[in-house]
Amino acid sequence: MKHTSTMQPPKPHRLAIDRRLSRRQINLAALAAAGGLVFAARPARSADRTQSKFPATVQVGGSKLQLNGAGTRHKFVFKVYDLALYTASKVTTSEQLFALPGAKYLSFIAQRELPGTELGRLFVKGLNQNATSEEAQRHTAEIARLVEVFSGRPKLVPGDNFAMEFVPGKGTTFYILGKPQGDPVGDDEFFTLVLRIWFGKEPADDLLKRDLLSA
Repeated sequence: MKHTSTMQPPKPHRLAIDRRLSRRQINLAALAAAGGLVFAARPARSADRTQSKFPATVQVGGSKLQLNGAGTRHKFVFKVYDLALYTASKVTTSEQLFALPGAKYLSFIAQRELPGTELGRLFVKGLNQNATSEEAQRHTAEIARLVEVFSGRPKLVPGDNFAMEFVPGKGTTFYILGKPQGDPVGDDEFFTLVLRIWFGKEPADDLLKRDLLSA
């Protein structure tokens, strides 16, 4: 006796739903895998946050500044430089930093070979991304000096230090290997534009910004 199956084939609309679910599951799995790869590629932050050891305090313009925070600038998976922020009192937000009166100090230690032209270009790019055209135009000469200081040097090698020091009423002095690179330039507004490279709305590195402002 011939057996006849009583099972009915899936309805067309049910097949379409099943296919959509399958594609969605595949897409979610792909996204999860991609997210895992991105997370794995993200450099881990050490407990000390930087390989470099920065002093707890520095003297700038007759003022004693304290280490506010330190972190590492990454580009993709590569370490570029360690950076420490020194202020007269503790700040935990960009707004507090910009409003804080008095001297400020940014101390850098290279973590890879840095061609001077690349470093100068990165600084100016970050400044322009966080400044209005009017602000940038007001400080054309100072920005040109920033480019000149770093682009004029063939390269920095791992362990080399450089710094940016602001003293109210005098301006910003750039240092390379502990030596001032000419006289101070600019005013309070110019140094705020410099700070925005790391603390503006489009910072060079979000995690570095967090570390520099961490409690």
